[in-house]
Amino acid sequence: MRVVFRCDASIEIGTGHVMRCLTLAEHLRADGASVVFVSREFDGHLCEIIGNKQFKCFRLPQPEPQSSNQFTDEYALWLGVPWREDAEQTAASLRSEQGDVDWLVVDHYGLGKDWEEFLRPQVGAIMVIDDLANRPYDCDILLDQNLYPESETRYNGLVAGACQFLLGPDYAMLRPQFAKVREKMPRRDGSIQRILIFMGGADPSNQTRKAVEAVLGLNDISADVIVGRSNPNASTIMEMCNRSDRIECHQGVDNVAKLMATADLAIGAAGTTTWERCSVGLPTLLISIANNQTELAQFVQEAGFAHCLGLARDVTPEQIAGSIRRLMTSPEVVRSMSHRAMELVDGQGCARVAAQMKQKMRESIA
Repeated sequence: MRVVFRCDASIEIGTGHVMRCLTLAEHLRADGASVVFVSREFDGHLCEIIGNKQFKCFRLPQPEPQSSNQFTDEYALWLGVPWREDAEQTAASLRSEQGDVDWLVVDHYGLGKDWEEFLRPQVGAIMVIDDLANRPYDCDILLDQNLYPESETRYNGLVAGACQFLLGPDYAMLRPQFAKVREKMPRRDGSIQRILIFMGGADPSNQTRKAVEAVLGLNDISADVIVGRSNPNASTIMEMCNRSDRIECHQGVDNVAKLMATADLAIGAAGTTTWERCSVGLPTLLISIANNQTELAQFVQEAGFAHCLGLARDVTPEQIAGSIRRLMTSPEVVRSMSHRAMELVDGQGCARVAAQMKQKMRESIA
């Protein structure tokens, strides 16, 4: 099976789209698939990371600065170029590959039906990874790993009737390290002594600083802080952490699952790492660092395994510190959050997604 991923990372977009595609790509490769990536060289791109994982990566050129008036919405602006230009560049990358492409996997808020129809003649099937449900799609599988009430109806009218849906955290694509750590974890007792702060790969609004400030004001709490590879404030945050022997700063770490397992509480964004935290039962104080995270954060809170602090612009260090103190006096609440999280995500999502991709191929051949 030959698979091509089209996804981007940048300071504005973040790293989650590329990282979850890399997770699925590694699973598919271990199962015998041939995998390549197509990704644009924005500031904060992860093309080197893709290459370091031994995947071929076609690098689309960094776009020239353009007026936002040329684009229809915020997510089209994230693409950096008009959709047809991107489609033509992607098509040229596909043509340079030897052999047929069985699957084109698209994980990009700036791409939709027009782009997918343009690429359709060059590929066997298309899978879209999305969670916005805000535009039409031309795909054979639509994967939305997030938790929403009535998720089955969110995409009504946006896809053709033959499209197969993979919906919910059962399909959350997590690295194998999370399932391994989960197997050996004892149940959490609800006490809070160590906190994990991780706001994703970029954190352009510097929510990490707020969380570090909050912990610095709590004398009986220690913390691990993960600074993402694309974080523009990395040096300032590391300087802050070095002022206290209770805070350890990490950058470019591969042992995220272990850090999550040893923490009692997380402060994090309502993005793709939500499901990583759930898989190891880590209760979380959520901050919505992008508008598209607000709905998910609210539903996660209603499900009982995280507490939503609100939009990034409204959250203060004092609010974070107050929420930590309240949870420190409510171990039964913390235990319940942990239990509910582990019930929701088992870490086997990649295997389920890969199985559906292979099944779809068999059906198309039959």
